[in-house]
Amino acid sequence: MAQARDAIAETLDVLRSQSLTSVVHKAIEQMILAGELEAGERINENRLAARLSISRGPVREAMRALEQSGLVQVVANRGVFVRQLTLKEAVDAYNVRACLFGLAGQTLAGSITEPQIKSLSSLMVRMGSAKDRPKIDGYYALNLEFHARLVEFAGNKELERSYHGLVNKLHLFRRRGLVTSHGVEDSYREHRQIFDALVAHDARASRRLMENHVLAGKERLLGSLREMEEPVRIAEAKSR
Repeated sequence: MAQARDAIAETLDVLRSQSLTSVVHKAIEQMILAGELEAGERINENRLAARLSISRGPVREAMRALEQSGLVQVVANRGVFVRQLTLKEAVDAYNVRACLFGLAGQTLAGSITEPQIKSLSSLMVRMGSAKDRPKIDGYYALNLEFHARLVEFAGNKELERSYHGLVNKLHLFRRRGLVTSHGVEDSYREHRQIFDALVAHDARASRRLMENHVLAGKERLLGSLREMEEPVRIAEAKSR
């Protein structure tokens, strides 16, 4: 009887630990995605544990999970750092994400329901209002929500897990100030075309439009990079 009680107590301790680690993992992930912990920044585990009012153990466990998901990088003898994506890594992530998003569109087109259509339609209305505001943060958040719902509605959990992993990695790159108002109108128009194709249950068009939408986002990213580099080249030329 005593052995059974000990076993139950041990199991409960493990469950509590796993639950706490999961909460800590989510909290740190949000800090990274919100830019509170910036790409390349060293993460002080002791300070983070004190801030969250917990022991260092769950923080360390959360870091292992974040390393597996590609959001942090452990550097031997130096510590844990928020991962920095190279341009090639970002482009590669976009290309894979485009394939997954296209597959989600093809899948969803054949099974989309009226409640799902209503949900997406509501988001389209909100995006239409947000795109005309001076600040694009609101549109950007709705854009991410629209994408997340499309992937969720497709009903493929493996696809959804892989897709969100890539999106999280790309947040590390976007937080360098590459999100601008350029292309918002194009983005909204692409969303409208995707929505119309899904409502029409056109699997081929949905796949093509959703894949091309992500690839267009990649081109907008590269365009923003070129715009950011141009003033630097001009300044360097003037200093010579």
